Amino acid sequence: MKSLSIRLKGRVAGKSSDFYPIHDLRLYSPERLPKHVDPGRTKNNRILFALGDLPKTKEEVANWVKTLEEENRQLFKHLKEMGVIAKNQGYKIARPYVGGILTLSHEAQKDLRQNGNLFNKFLEYATEYLQLLAKALGTDLLYAVAHLDETAPHVHFAFRNLSYKDPDPEALKKLGWEDLAPKLQKAKGKAISNLFHGDDGFNEINGVRDYQIHFSRLQDSLEFFRPLGFGRGVRKKERMARGEPYWKVINRSVRELHEDLPKEIKLKRSELAELEREVELKKEELEMLEREKNRLLEELRQTAKKEVEKFKEALANLSKNYEEFKELTTIFVDRATDEIETLKEEVKRLKEENETLRKETESLKNELLKAKETEKKLKGLEKAFLEEIAQVKVLKKKLIEFMQGNEPESDLGPRR
Repeated sequence: MKSLSIRLKGRVAGKSSDFYPIHDLRLYSPERLPKHVDPGRTKNNRILFALGDLPKTKEEVANWVKTLEEENRQLFKHLKEMGVIAKNQGYKIARPYVGGILTLSHEAQKDLRQNGNLFNKFLEYATEYLQLLAKALGTDLLYAVAHLDETAPHVHFAFRNLSYKDPDPEALKKLGWEDLAPKLQKAKGKAISNLFHGDDGFNEINGVRDYQIHFSRLQDSLEFFRPLGFGRGVRKKERMARGEPYWKVINRSVRELHEDLPKEIKLKRSELAELEREVELKKEELEMLEREKNRLLEELRQTAKKEVEKFKEALANLSKNYEEFKELTTIFVDRATDEIETLKEEVKRLKEENETLRKETESLKNELLKAKETEKKLKGLEKAFLEEIAQVKVLKKKLIEFMQGNEPESDLGPRR
């Protein structure tokens, strides 16, 4: 499943308040660098966000923590002056910051390794998500850093361990926390490390206060990454309901591991004995399957032998049919050859007839042209003949007029 998980980290036993910044910002001296860190890849780590200047050396961390502690006290004092905190309430916050880690499932890590653009987009989302989370909790994101020098990429971060601002409505909306606004408003003046409750192995408390939120809601907010194809993991109750052992579901401390491991070893030994019994049963089943396999192989051999005989018989029939087909083919080819020769002669004759027709057509075309010329000449003669007839008619008219004693008028007028 392509999922993420977020966890707030408690104070490590035997470690000073400088521990997390030194670890997260890789401020170790070379000889103290953890064995699981690849020093050749530490340069690839990315600071995603920093509120002000971060310590650059291990020696600067103590001053950074001290300054943060003083800022928290001043903010706490201001809340008292504003009436948010009772006047007689003392400052009891043990740590000035609370660390956290954002991790990915194996499937999500695989996607990020194979897609550089998706990896960069994830870091952008992680930065925005942690800033929104700080605004929703009414505190500050102090830093966020991506560790790329370990086997699994992950993001470390730290919040100011004091809720001193009103929860941001827009941040609550984007995280799906609108219903938590009243609780977070009541949380002003409280330590961020004390805002969540539940069986998360981080903040074990007796009873739940009205401003506290179940740790599962923090996991729910990881749905913010859904556009990238990631989201929160399966809930602990669901994992246990489908049969996962309790030790796989929870995050445990070293002390709890010392208490639980002997029980788990005993359980594993019992499971191993059960597995060995299953192995013996599987061996028996395998032997039975081997015998069944040999029986089936023998049946297959006998069946194959019969099929081979049938095939040989069919092949002999096929050979006989082939000879007959070959003889018929020879006859057909001979006949076809004769018919082809006849067709060739016919084609030759048709070509000769076609040539004769072409010549006759050409002759007819020439005669037609001559006929058209003759027709044209006849039309000219007809026109001339008609003009002669018209002149004869005029002369005839004049002759008749003359014979009747009517001299025709000349073109110059009547005679006197």
